[in-house]
Amino acid sequence: MVYLKIFFWLLAASFSYMLKKELPLFLYSMAIGALLGAVCWIIASTYTLLWNKKFRANPIHHLFCGFAAVATTLFVICFFSLKYSKEVGKLIVFNWAAKILKDSRWEDWTLAQSYEAVRLSGREKFLPPPQAQFVPLVDPYSRAIVANIYARNAAYDFSKNHPALSLIIRPDVSIPSRALLQDMNAFFQSSPQVYPVDRALKIVTYYLISILDSQMGRLVVLSRSILALLFVGFQLIPFSLIGWAAYQDIRVRT
Repeated sequence: MVYLKIFFWLLAASFSYMLKKELPLFLYSMAIGALLGAVCWIIASTYTLLWNKKFRANPIHHLFCGFAAVATTLFVICFFSLKYSKEVGKLIVFNWAAKILKDSRWEDWTLAQSYEAVRLSGREKFLPPPQAQFVPLVDPYSRAIVANIYARNAAYDFSKNHPALSLIIRPDVSIPSRALLQDMNAFFQSSPQVYPVDRALKIVTYYLISILDSQMGRLVVLSRSILALLFVGFQLIPFSLIGWAAYQDIRVRT
């Protein structure tokens, strides 16, 4: 069920991307699909002559052939569009990162959580309000706390806003948390400044991209396999109905 949800999301997103960003290829795939659809129509309406040379398809049978032709055209377009699955995923991740950087509620919420967690750890000296506008990160343990909170909250926000894509990426908070901690340590060795939020989000973003790169190739193959199975299953309907009509025609004649 999870794979089907991913499949339909990936198909819709890739189809939309190709239509908007790669119109020449969309038209090319449509032309090939229409040509193969016409071939499918001809085969569906005449293949029964293999065992019933007197059978002729009526308008209803040609309607079934039309369904088979349309299914063929859509299959070809969707098959082509899945080529852009990785680009779609990356675009969504980068757009999410740009959006969350402008989300003051997320930043305030994460900062408040970090401030309270570090304060409760008792490892830092805090300025009294209203001077306390940042979280002191002198102690490495405090940095580990903050790194985990920022990585966890970013992953949660991504999963909440992009549930289908998060099923593909399945972010492991511990990995960007460790990378974030290493970057914090390197940052504070050379600068006494406040650690920038956009730097933290960039690390999380490129972590998500790296997971996407490793997963998407396999998912495209799986999605194309599912698409092919659905295509064959759909084609069986009109072909079977027309074949059954030809068989019944033989029984009537005999």
